[in-house]
Amino acid sequence: MSWTQAWALARLQRYRQVGTVLDRALAEPALAAPWATRMRALLPLVAAAGGDYDQAAVAATGALAEATRLSDGLAAALAANALGVALWYKGDRAGALTAAERGLAALGDDAETADLRLLLLANRLSTLTTLDRIAEAEVALRELLAAAERSAAPSRMASIRCAAAELYHQVGRWDDALAELETAADLDSWMTVQNRRLVHQLWALIAGHRDDQATADAHVRSVPPIASGEGLSSEEYLVMARAVLAERRAGPEQALAELAGMLDPAAAGHLSEQHLWLPDVVRLALAVGDQDTARRAADACTPADGGTAPSRAAAWHRCQGLLHDDPEPLAMAADTYRTVSFRVLLAQTLEDAAVVLAGHDDVPAARTAYAEAVEIYIGLGARWDLLRAGSRLRPHGIRRPRGSGRGRLAAGWDALTPTELQVARLVAEGRPNADVAAALSLSRRTVDVHVSHILTKLRARSRVEIARHAAAQPAAAIGRPGV
Repeated sequence: MSWTQAWALARLQRYRQVGTVLDRALAEPALAAPWATRMRALLPLVAAAGGDYDQAAVAATGALAEATRLSDGLAAALAANALGVALWYKGDRAGALTAAERGLAALGDDAETADLRLLLLANRLSTLTTLDRIAEAEVALRELLAAAERSAAPSRMASIRCAAAELYHQVGRWDDALAELETAADLDSWMTVQNRRLVHQLWALIAGHRDDQATADAHVRSVPPIASGEGLSSEEYLVMARAVLAERRAGPEQALAELAGMLDPAAAGHLSEQHLWLPDVVRLALAVGDQDTARRAADACTPADGGTAPSRAAAWHRCQGLLHDDPEPLAMAADTYRTVSFRVLLAQTLEDAAVVLAGHDDVPAARTAYAEAVEIYIGLGARWDLLRAGSRLRPHGIRRPRGSGRGRLAAGWDALTPTELQVARLVAEGRPNADVAAALSLSRRTVDVHVSHILTKLRARSRVEIARHAAAQPAAAIGRPGV
């Protein structure tokens, strides 16, 4: 019963109480293995929650050795999870991934340990994403979603939906991210405060880039406030969203004011997304003539993980290219973003490169970079980014390339995202949503959301009409089978 109570409290992130329960149980002289081992394996999470990651790593390593000696898979998985958390916050992302893999190997597929398995699968997904191993992350996400459909409690499912949305946001699959956020929002009463924050922040950020200011404002207002002492680590996306809205409405100076507070180490806490916003700080600071802030942001953009994640190194190159008005580092950053499939950051870097190249009178190269950025922005539906890029290039006599659209199509078959194309194809075959969900490793609710979006985009009223639209398309436009 002590073990059950401690695990439930840990899932509620009430770690101080976890420590009290475990200390009381471990003080019982009659407590024998495997329970003592399992409790010692869970205890390092308490130290990690208190910010003592060194102590947590040492304790988790010892617990893992003890669990391995006793051949207790559950204790080994618990210790590996705690070790992964400690290593993550110590900046050792590769070590955290190894710990998650070790925990999964020790655990097996018992129903009793299904929630711990989901936690380890989710940690593996997050770590792969942070390491920019996107192809592996997408495979890990499919495995996680399939397992979650079998056994996830609503609170765990909400957390998994948020993790999926973060991955889709990062790689520029914004419609898929919004579908996951919409699905997660249905579980609002089950969500942790942290996940509720993430849902509204990501939604606001995507809406801001799409120039849907009313939606962005609504989600900004809906973000739960942070508790005293939490710092900005749980509000990075919110600050980014406010900066997008501020630049759209009032210009770069107000946007810079929103982001600049995260440069203060005392206020920042454990920020994990600096590579997403530090280049914007450099860009905005240079736009208003604030060289000091631009230099501070560029200096802060040193990859914290030793360069193991290519996108962190690319952010540094982008900052240097902006700061020194040098197109070469910007080209290096663009090549990296292209390699790791980060379409949003690629487009923003190409936009920066076009401005710098135009300033060096290399108009042909500037036009080429701008044209590629425009096509990506159109695919994302990033209307504000299109407007911003146009305003930056117009003084150099460079306008949007002929033949490029004015924005992403809002209706018709060509407006469907890759995931929506897959769903539409399976619906057209007459398969019910439950079968579609199983085929694509999605939840039934997520498929419901996609079908609703498909009906809206096709201006259709039934699944039969979806099938008619599909039948009218060339074979190449129907979408590939799900995997």
